[in-house]
Order: sequence, then C-alpha cells, then structure tokens
Amino acid sequence: MAGIHWIVYLFAGILVAGYSKIGPGNDEPFFNIFFYIGIAFIFWGFVKLIFSPSKKREKVLNYQQDKASAGRNLVCPRCNAKNFNYSKFCHMCGFKLR
Repeated sequence: MAGIHWIVYLFAGILVAGYSKIGPGNDEPFFNIFFYIGIAFIFWGFVKLIFSPSKKREKVLNYQQDKASAGRNLVCPRCNAKNFNYSKFCHMCGFKLR
C-alpha cells in the first residue's frame, strides 16, 4: 500500500488540533470538532506507524521469495519462452516479467 505516509497524518493532526485551540475564534464551540478531528489524525498516524511493515522485513521477504524460486524457470506470458529465474525481461520478445 503506497498511501499517505504516517508522518503526514501526524503533522496534519497536530496542525489542525493546535490551530483549533490557539487560532482566532477558538472560543466558539464549533472549533471543538476540529480539535477532535486533529486528534483522530494523530491517532491514525500512530496506527500507520505501528502497523506499517519495515523496509528490512520487506527485504527479507523478497530474498526468501527469490531463494524459493531459484530452481524454477520463468515462462513469458506473451511468447511462452523459458527464461532464467532472475530475468527481468523476456530474452525472446522483451516483455517485462517482473
């Protein structure tokens, strides 16, 4: 998932919650909803931080997948040519395999 980075949610939440309490017109009860929206953004930023997979884990999983497929040949879906398992492109037609 390539969505919005967790730090953007955190920063936006701090900005919205802070401005709703410090900004002009903050004595109106309408601005309380912005404070709670900011808190929700901060919470969601922390959730994304905690549950986002680390880059090291992704590298380990990619290595394990590559190692598991070491004995297999890749077959091109376009021309059905057999390619090496580490090929990125088909050696016959140039189709992108990975």
